[in-house]
Amino acid sequence: MKKLSILSKASLAFALSSQLLACSPNHQEIYDKGALLASQKNFEAALQSYKQLNEAAGESLLYQYKALFGEAEVYRLKGDLDAQHTTLKKILNNTNFSEHHVLVKEKLEENLLSKAQKERLKPDPSTAMPLYQEALKLNPNSSARRHMIDYLIAQADSALQDKQIETALENYKQAQDLNQSDETLAKRIEAKVKAANYSIFKLKAEQLFAAQVKDLTNDKVYDPQTKTFYYKLTTFVEGKVTRKNQEEQLKLAKEKAQAQSVIDVGTQIQGLFALTATPQVNQAQLTVTKGEFSKRTKRMKLNGKRVRVTPFDYHFTMPLEAVYELAFEVEQAQASEDSAAPKELASPKEPASPKEPASPKEQATEGQKTLKKSSKDDKNKQ
Repeated sequence: MKKLSILSKASLAFALSSQLLACSPNHQEIYDKGALLASQKNFEAALQSYKQLNEAAGESLLYQYKALFGEAEVYRLKGDLDAQHTTLKKILNNTNFSEHHVLVKEKLEENLLSKAQKERLKPDPSTAMPLYQEALKLNPNSSARRHMIDYLIAQADSALQDKQIETALENYKQAQDLNQSDETLAKRIEAKVKAANYSIFKLKAEQLFAAQVKDLTNDKVYDPQTKTFYYKLTTFVEGKVTRKNQEEQLKLAKEKAQAQSVIDVGTQIQGLFALTATPQVNQAQLTVTKGEFSKRTKRMKLNGKRVRVTPFDYHFTMPLEAVYELAFEVEQAQASEDSAAPKELASPKEPASPKEPASPKEQATEGQKTLKKSSKDDKNKQ
């Protein structure tokens, strides 16, 4: 009887236990319930379901992970990106969930990009950069790379507009470093870097030019109102110009004048800014205002013999901005050569003693000498 009583109690306990298990929802049901509540935008109830799952999961790593992942999804749907970020990081920091890390990294990358987009809309958008950087660490091919480049270019453009040129160059450099294989983008950034360097050069060039502008104006070489240089040169054609040969002689005279004009202007610009080389002037950069033959011929020595020639006066102009640009091209070429050339170490016995650069005033004087000499040469030719 006693053994029967024990068995009866055991059977009753087993039956009650079975009924309780049958009434208790299993882990997947709790997870599905949370997902349903989240889809219905009942976010608080959904979070409670996932909290319940986390407590009920026990040693089940799968449902521990599912509870956290479900919680992160609720925060995403709710728009709480900070809470989603924290929860996803909790999963990533747990090595027991490593088999799920690929998916979690994708979700975290999306989270970071969304957060960064919101930060970009704030008065100080710089807080977006650490988020992009974190996304890029998760995925080197992330679109965060292009977002960072666009952001850096925009910041650089703004700095350049505010004449914060060094800041602009630094941002352009970072954008260049981030760009991996987009050649079109690389050329675009390179053009912007060149524009920034030109701004730096122009600030120095304007100071140098300001020291010379009065004399250049007095010599009628430069007009400050139109910011234009005025040039004149005289070349010669052999013989007398007649109605019969006028067309042929005019063509020859123009060819000679055009060739000489680019040389003369290049030499004058070199002297004006004390450049290390002569700028390569393009004829298209010059505007011809007048070209005509003199009515009188003269005798002069050509190719070792005295002959009768007809002078041809060639007048042309060039805007100041074009002069700056040509001078800048020389500076850029020199900078490229300097960076490419191997550096030589000075002998310990004979330390290098670099020459002091000329002051703007000294450079201005040298430039004026060149322009005045050119003007004098033109008068002598006449």
